[in-house]
Amino acid sequence: MPRTPRLDEPGSRHHLMNRGARRQVLFHSDQACIEFIELLAELPRRYGLRIHGYALMPNHFHLMVQSGPTGLAPAMQYLQAQYSRKLNRVSGWDGPVWRARYRSQAVVSEPYWIHLLAYLHLNPVQARLVPHEDQALWTSHAAYTGRSPRPDWLQTRELLAMFGSVEAYRDYLREVRIGRQKGPEGFDPEGLGQSVVPAPEPAAERDPPRAGRATWPMGEDEAWFALATVTGLPREEIQVRGRGLAPNPAWWLALWWLPRATGQAQAELGRALGVQPSTISRSRTNLLDLAKDDPRVARWLERLEGLL
Repeated sequence: MPRTPRLDEPGSRHHLMNRGARRQVLFHSDQACIEFIELLAELPRRYGLRIHGYALMPNHFHLMVQSGPTGLAPAMQYLQAQYSRKLNRVSGWDGPVWRARYRSQAVVSEPYWIHLLAYLHLNPVQARLVPHEDQALWTSHAAYTGRSPRPDWLQTRELLAMFGSVEAYRDYLREVRIGRQKGPEGFDPEGLGQSVVPAPEPAAERDPPRAGRATWPMGEDEAWFALATVTGLPREEIQVRGRGLAPNPAWWLALWWLPRATGQAQAELGRALGVQPSTISRSRTNLLDLAKDDPRVARWLERLEGLL
């Protein structure tokens, strides 16, 4: 079946997304996120792409861009191929990293474009990875609010002008987060692959979909990503149990967190991790004991409990 042609004339706006093959985690550590963003930063210089927003999730990414003179394909091919090499080398993988070619949606409607930015920046909140968008490390939100310096390759002026001010942008996100601000008619960020144009007349009198779709219970990948985000440790280190007088508190944290976040039964999770259900049952008690000598543990517990 032939592929649908992309509408990517220079200057056209797009929502781009891709997921990991076999549902594998693409961004398993802070360093992995940094490396992807460093590649993203090369695209304006190499291909004339204008980047307006991004959000990195455990097993997928979202981008808001305007096409450059060569279109989207060369830029996205470079981004995905370079990151695939890095990830395969670090992880010891062999084979495709991405589920398929990237998915794209041309956006014509300004209300849709505005709401899409809120959707991207609230993705980690909707997935229960963080309680508030200000705590998300790997989106462009902080550059929009001034909480971190804006990199010269990220375009924020256009969208902030559409909102009117940083305060108005923050207000809009809050209204979306609490469900009071709905998306424009036809807002469907999951329906990538078709152009989005203003509807001449409302198709029906109904509430349009909200920005983002809450994922709760979490998927396993998202739960592990939350652990890595809270502890600052890669999954490989969290999974090391420790021995004797030197237990690994992050491992006990994982035993406590994973059944609550994913909804898996302790017996099922125990088989996957190679432990008895009784070991999982006493994980919180052990964590509280460890917290007496290690203040990190209390902070980890507090942050994760805030997501439940």
